[in-house]
Amino acid sequence: MRYKVKVEAVEGVEAIEEVEAIEEVEAVNRVEAINRVEAVDKVEAINRVEAIDRVEAVNRVEAVNRVEAINRVEAVNGVEAIKEVGAIEEVEAVKEVEAVKEVEAIKEAEAIKEVEIYLVLLNQSLLDSSSTDMLV
Repeated sequence: MRYKVKVEAVEGVEAIEEVEAIEEVEAVNRVEAINRVEAVDKVEAINRVEAIDRVEAVNRVEAVNRVEAINRVEAVNGVEAIKEVGAIEEVEAVKEVEAVKEVEAIKEAEAIKEVEIYLVLLNQSLLDSSSTDMLV
C-alpha cells in the first residue's frame, strides 16, 4: 500500500509538472501570438504611414504641376497681352502716318488750288492789261 501511495504521489507530482509544463508552453505560445499580432500591427501602421507619405508626395507633385501650369498660362497671357499692346501701338502708328499723309495731301491740294487761283488771277490780269493796251 505504501508503494502504491508513493507511486500515486510520484504520478501526482509528474502530472502537476506536466500541467505546469503545458501551462508554460501555452504562456510562451500566448506571448509569441501577442508578439505576432503586435508585429502585424506595427507592419500595418508602417504601411499606413508609407501610404500617407506616398499620397502626400503625390499631392505635392500635383500641387507643383498645378502651380507650373498656372505659371505657364500666366506667362502665355502676359506674352499675348504684350503682343496685343504692340499690335495696338503699330496700328496707332500706322493711323498717325496715314493722318499725316492725309494732312499733307490736303495741304498739297490747297497749295495746288492756290497756284491755280493765282494762275487764273494772273491770266485775268494779263487779259485785262492786254485789253487796255489795245484801247490806247
